[in-house]
Amino acid sequence: PPKSLGREWVTANITPLLSTIDTAVALRTFTHHAALQIGAALKGKENVLVTGGGAYNTTLMQEIKVHAPHCQIVIPDHRIIEFKEALIFAWMGWCTVEGVHNVDGTITGSGRMHCAGTVFTP
Repeated sequence: PPKSLGREWVTANITPLLSTIDTAVALRTFTHHAALQIGAALKGKENVLVTGGGAYNTTLMQEIKVHAPHCQIVIPDHRIIEFKEALIFAWMGWCTVEGVHNVDGTITGSGRMHCAGTVFTP
């Protein structure tokens, strides 16, 4: 499976499964699985700074704490989270406009380096 959930992979592998189960069950299952995987990745770590949108998901954060009890989960002020997200998306947008690769296959699991994103003009 990929290291990140690209739309194509989700459409091919996950979407067909979703039509067979209740939405609440699917959401709970995905949240539990994400927390389990993150907890496993945090083995040997003393603390982690959570700065993505998941920091706002209290259920996810509680589950991660269950699966990584040895690790201090640090959630910064919301302004730091929003600033980081804005900065990353601005950089990705710049890369798209300039044609610079912004997807590294060794990090995302993509089969190749490429530039993700589309520019729409009015």
